[in-house]
Amino acid sequence: MDATLDDVEFLVSSTHRVGVLDALTRGPCDRDELRTATGASSPTMGRILTDFQNRHWIERDGRTYRLTGLGEFVADQFEEFVDAMAYQRRLREVWP
Repeated sequence: MDATLDDVEFLVSSTHRVGVLDALTRGPCDRDELRTATGASSPTMGRILTDFQNRHWIERDGRTYRLTGLGEFVADQFEEFVDAMAYQRRLREVWP
């Protein structure tokens, strides 16, 4: 379970990582498009892309990056988790 929590922490501890994942769910992007979408510096973007490739969440095709099947799975599950957490926040107000 520690490795799983490490992956969760890796993703959620950076708004830039979340932004890259989100941008790539809309389609392939090059590095400049990802930097514009996230506001990340060039060195930060390089680290994110390398880390995502090492996790097999993205693949590079020339100058373009796209989600792999595993990356799509991660993005879908993360989106569901974020939605669930937003919903539980609303429930706090009415939960007995």
